[in-house]
Amino acid sequence: MCSLVLVACAPGSRGDDDGDDDDVVGDGDADTDADDDADGDSDADADSDADADTDADGGPGGVDGGNPYVDPDAGVLGCESEVEDGCGDEEVCDDQLDNDCNGQVDEGCTCENGTSQPCFRGPPGRRNVGGCLDGMQVCHGFEFPEWTECEGGATTEPEVCDGKDNDCNGCVDDIEDCQPQITCPVDDVAPPLQDYVLDASTMYEGTPDSCTWEVDCPLGSACPGPADANDCSTTVYLDVSGDYTVHVTIVGENGEEFECTYIVHVIGNGLRVELSWDGPDSDDVDLHLHRNVDSGWFDDDDCFYANCTETYTGYSIDWGYAETAVEDCPEPPPGSGWNYVARGSCPNPRLDIDDVQGFGPENINLDNPAPFDEFRVMVHYYDGGGGIFGGPADAEATVRVYCGGALKGQFGPAAIETQGAGVGDLWRVVDIVMDAAGQDCDVTLIERNDGFDVRGNGTRNTF
Repeated sequence: MCSLVLVACAPGSRGDDDGDDDDVVGDGDADTDADDDADGDSDADADSDADADTDADGGPGGVDGGNPYVDPDAGVLGCESEVEDGCGDEEVCDDQLDNDCNGQVDEGCTCENGTSQPCFRGPPGRRNVGGCLDGMQVCHGFEFPEWTECEGGATTEPEVCDGKDNDCNGCVDDIEDCQPQITCPVDDVAPPLQDYVLDASTMYEGTPDSCTWEVDCPLGSACPGPADANDCSTTVYLDVSGDYTVHVTIVGENGEEFECTYIVHVIGNGLRVELSWDGPDSDDVDLHLHRNVDSGWFDDDDCFYANCTETYTGYSIDWGYAETAVEDCPEPPPGSGWNYVARGSCPNPRLDIDDVQGFGPENINLDNPAPFDEFRVMVHYYDGGGGIFGGPADAEATVRVYCGGALKGQFGPAAIETQGAGVGDLWRVVDIVMDAAGQDCDVTLIERNDGFDVRGNGTRNTF
């Protein structure tokens, strides 16, 4: 993850992270639904009693000696509707929970390389209660694939007087003499490639003396800063899909200090493919989306930099999809070459960002795929020096595929090489098949010799 410091303030409405029917839990509302919500991590340890009445440190909101999760009974008022922690003795596969409360989700369970699932890094009974939100984990490995750590999301925290159920016990602000002066949100939803409004007035009723923000960005994000880091009403650009974890410190009119952490779920429409990479500072790695036609790459059946954006020779492909109304188009960053307002719409598919000197992200979007459409994703290492005069280089690339707003898989990092001047490896990443509604999809990793399908530049004429 990358991190930046912002000075501004918070969000408006709440929502979930994947555009499906997940319940959004208001402060203090218990949600027994176990659907995916956000992104989390698995830093927890062991113990099966997250409800112990006596803390090891004896302090309010403390943590039991061997249990990594906050004890909701510690130093707070009684909670008549308290939710059980749900900790057990054994892990249960495929339920996305840390059943035995040892800090790991679905450890030892089988999975398919590259697939992803929501996960909750807290006591199972607290999932989707109050401020507790799911994270995300990815299956990694060829011969012996296993789930990685659960990253992102939000787990139990000591209860504070902020209008939110921080310890996820089913009660809001169950602290003696609590009169909250701040209303801390749980989460919010926003589209990618847009400026997201940060406004202190949505949380603090008075006039803040100052605001300081920290934002943890999803994998692949360049983590751009705010438009004005010293303004309590400003914007920040959301350059990739995924969960952004936001922490704000507000100094009030009388010098009081208030803190709040919430998650912004960034969700796109239709089929969305994102690419990021780790290599030289100015290398150029390109994303390609090929429709299911038996032809090679770098032609009109392939959406890529030469025909699917405005920065090279102009947008020139026609795959028969309707263009998206301008009010629903993203806001590509400066330098992308796109001006959807002047165009009056945005085409489908399209390469919103072509990053020729950096680490990405690049993305291709198709807002309105048809039922049962089929596609293949490829990554080409164009150049190691940010242009046709660059030299040889090595990089590692990662691809994420989203359908209907949900992460369907994260693939890589795959090692790729280039000789420069457009002569580099081609990584055939995945095949995608849309469902009957054209919103969800099946994604299949392409393997070769028990690894990623990475081949030399001489294979560009074969699908």
